[in-house]
Amino acid sequence: MLKTKNFRNERFFGRYLDYEEVSNYLRSLPPAFNLCCQGYSVLKRPIYSLTIGEGKTKVLAWSQMHGNETTSTKALLDFIDWINQDAETFRWYNQRFCLQLIPVLNPDGAVAYTRENAHHADLNRDAITLKQPEARILQKIGAHFKPDFAFNMHDQDSLYGIADANKATILSLLAPALDEARSIPPSRERALQLIAGIAAQINVLIPGHVGRYKDEFNPNCMGEYFQMQGVSTVLFESGHFGRDYTRDQVRKYVFNAFVSALSLLADQAYKNQTTSSYFDIPLNTENFYDLIIRHVEREGAMVDIGLKYVEELKDGKIIFLPRVEKIGNLKGYYGHKEIEGLGQKIDGIPKKNIELNDIIDRIHINNEIFTIDLTNN
Repeated sequence: MLKTKNFRNERFFGRYLDYEEVSNYLRSLPPAFNLCCQGYSVLKRPIYSLTIGEGKTKVLAWSQMHGNETTSTKALLDFIDWINQDAETFRWYNQRFCLQLIPVLNPDGAVAYTRENAHHADLNRDAITLKQPEARILQKIGAHFKPDFAFNMHDQDSLYGIADANKATILSLLAPALDEARSIPPSRERALQLIAGIAAQINVLIPGHVGRYKDEFNPNCMGEYFQMQGVSTVLFESGHFGRDYTRDQVRKYVFNAFVSALSLLADQAYKNQTTSSYFDIPLNTENFYDLIIRHVEREGAMVDIGLKYVEELKDGKIIFLPRVEKIGNLKGYYGHKEIEGLGQKIDGIPKKNIELNDIIDRIHINNEIFTIDLTNN
């Protein structure tokens, strides 16, 4: 089998994925991938699935339910290309699994690079009302396919880190609850055990950067819906790593987590994990900013300033705009990048007085100019 650690489908990179290019790639795959148009989005774009393998264990995985969350889509495209390149690898999965993969559930949101679909609806809050065609398609697939495991794959904000640690969350995982009591019947227990196994393996690659996503029961969410149907469901949240704003490094760890999950299922090794190991995974928490400017004088007071890079689609590329999120004491918070002001006066350029929600790309600290914008595709 091919080595997985650094494998990448070179056709796709950056934060923005061209849906037509993704569709063309999927249509170019051999018949063994069983490409199927499962239905259409609000704007009549096709929603594709791939069905791979004839094995006993059935796994359903979907990505880009939110159109601006592309990292897991890249990871799934990496996996598809990886098994397509090596007949032995493909046979291995074919014998053990029946995989149904939906790389892009929300094509309209993908094209517009928005969280919502073309009706401005969050598909991950439509599990009960089913007002949106994309949500109906996902539940239809689940009812027909009857998976043993479901992988609900998302991106999370760059502001998340590991609780009480100066470590960004590169990957967070959750076994969604199926009731307010967070009960653990056998179906959810299997998800807890699988996550514990994934975390143990991925922590070898990125020690201390794997977190446990917050457990808030919401029956409107798709993960909870599948868990309530008795499907062992795992939420994957692709996080942030250093200056990797394209998340083309993070995708590698998501790809490896996906492969690890399947390996743990193939040999049933996940059953060796305990539920307590799942709860030992440190919590994922909002304790980061993209940039922190420490110890500067603003309007006569000594403050820290936290900024977040806001994404905007422009001419088919994602640009990042530095927005002021917090002015005050940021003790206990960390920056993916930090500037030490040493108590000096700070001014913005061209606007001198820095306020919340300002978009600024340059600052003066003691007459030294700092450029704080970020250029990425």
